[in-house]
Amino acid sequence: MSSFNVLHEWSNAQHEIVDPGASGVLPVSKTGIVNMTSATVETRTLARPAKTGIQLTLMLYSDGGDITVTVTGDVGALTFADEGDWVTLHAVEDTTALNWAVLGSKIASTPAFLPLPIYAFSEDDGTALAVFSGGASTTPGWSATAEGGGIRWNNHANPDPVRTTIPYPPDLDATANVIVHFLAYKTGATSGDAVTWTCTAFENIDAALFDADADFGGASSAMTGNAATKTVQEETLTLALANVTGSPGCITFSIQPTDGTLGTDDVTLLAVWLEYTRKILAS
Repeated sequence: MSSFNVLHEWSNAQHEIVDPGASGVLPVSKTGIVNMTSATVETRTLARPAKTGIQLTLMLYSDGGDITVTVTGDVGALTFADEGDWVTLHAVEDTTALNWAVLGSKIASTPAFLPLPIYAFSEDDGTALAVFSGGASTTPGWSATAEGGGIRWNNHANPDPVRTTIPYPPDLDATANVIVHFLAYKTGATSGDAVTWTCTAFENIDAALFDADADFGGASSAMTGNAATKTVQEETLTLALANVTGSPGCITFSIQPTDGTLGTDDVTLLAVWLEYTRKILAS
C-alpha cells in the first residue's frame, strides 16, 4: 500500500483533524492528520505546539494549487506541491521553547542560500588582495565607495582568478543541482565585453583523498555588454547534482572573468552566493 493510501486510511479513523482552509490556522494541541485541500495557491500557518508529545501529519489530499505552510520555529516554510505530499511533525521542548521536529516527509524541498563572503576571497595563490590599481595589470583588487564595494578587474585578455573555500551546509540536498550566482557591474558599456564568469569547483570530502576530486565548475551566463555603465547584473552557473557530494565536506571555488571577455571595460564582482535545495532534517 502506498504512503498516500496508508495516511488516508489512518485519517478515516478518529485522528482526522479538519483542514482550516485557505489562509487558515492549523491546530497545535491535537494529535492527528490534516487532509488539506486547495482550490488555488493557498497558505496555512502553524504556531508552536501547545505541549510536548503531539504528533501532527499534514498532507495535500486534493491538489488545486500549492499550499505553503509557515511553521513557527526551526522548521520554517513547507510547500506542498503535489497530491500525496506529506510531513509528520512531533512536538518537542528544546532549551528555550516548544518546537516542531520533522519525523518524516514526502514533500517538495525548499531552497536555501549560502553567501560566499566577498572579503573572504584571496588571489589564487592565497595572497591577500590589495586595493585595486588601474592599468594593464591582470591582478584584481578591492574597489570600494560609500555605495558599496567588491573585487575589480582591469580590462585584460587574461585576468587572474580569486579563490575561496566554504563548508557544505548539513541541510544541503546532494540529489539536486547547486546554482552559483554572480552579482557584478561593468565600468563601460562595450557591446563585445559580454563578461562571463569562469569558475572552478573542487570538493574535499570526509574520508576521501584531499586531491581526489576533478573540477566540476564551468562558465556562467553572460552579462549584457552594452548595458549602461555601472548597471548591476546577475549571472548564474549550475553545478550538476552528479558532482555534488555535500556534508561533511567543503568546496573550493576560483572565479575570474572569462579570458577574452574584458577587451575594453573593467568589471567589479559585488557578491557571490549559492542557491541549493534544502533537505528536511529528521532532527
